[in-house]
Amino acid sequence: FSSTNTKPPSLHFQYLFNSSQIPISKTLNQTMSSSQLLESVNSISTRIQSGTQSICKYVRESPIQSGLIGGIFSYFTGKYIYHKLYQWYYRLPPGPYSNIPIIGQTLSTIFNSKWHLEWAVKYGQVYTFYQLNIVNVMINDAAIAKQILSKSYAQ
Repeated sequence: FSSTNTKPPSLHFQYLFNSSQIPISKTLNQTMSSSQLLESVNSISTRIQSGTQSICKYVRESPIQSGLIGGIFSYFTGKYIYHKLYQWYYRLPPGPYSNIPIIGQTLSTIFNSKWHLEWAVKYGQVYTFYQLNIVNVMINDAAIAKQILSKSYAQ
């Protein structure tokens, strides 16, 4: 590792609530004094605390809306985790994921006539997708299909 004329990149924290950037250090090496670092950390802490207070104020002022938003977020997060665990437990191949209940990937297959080719390029020759709550495993390779069918008929 040589350090000839290489300038390390600047570090910035992206502040979540007002999208202002707070420079932490000018470079990756130790150019900031401890008092400047402490001042930066205190500034970040103050901004996070004010952002947290504004979120708490919103929740107190409109509990129904915040409960609805939290419920929707929890539903989609739980559905995604369930999908990943289901795929892992049954050892299903990867594939597209849809948050739309019951319909799944049906709309994608209706409106796009080359959906199977695009998904084969993106996910490989074997992939999983959902249509009307039915798990489908698509095999786009004749050799793999022949191997699977010969094993299933041999049993």
